[in-house]
Amino acid sequence: MNLSRPLLLLLLVLTAVAVGAPPEPRVAIQPLGEVPDWGIFGLGQMDRRIGDVAGHEIGHTFNLPHGATPRCMMNDAGGKVKVVDDSTSELCPACREKLGEWVTGR
Repeated sequence: MNLSRPLLLLLLVLTAVAVGAPPEPRVAIQPLGEVPDWGIFGLGQMDRRIGDVAGHEIGHTFNLPHGATPRCMMNDAGGKVKVVDDSTSELCPACREKLGEWVTGR
């Protein structure tokens, strides 16, 4: 069956009307500064974790190896979320020096 574009669009609209629109998602609005408790998975901290891991991986693109300094962003998490959560989200002085050497070419 070969349908013209206007007819196909009309069929799509009529189908959507007949089926009904999907229900609106329910969103809980949290007061500013509060992080919701999402249980054992800690999804309320997911944005920070993603940022820390992304920063860590970007560090590798600047030739930074895994560091041995606890709480440094380049510390190897070893697959443990606690290591990511304990990170300061910053580079230790040794990693900053290595990054500076890479940037300046020294």
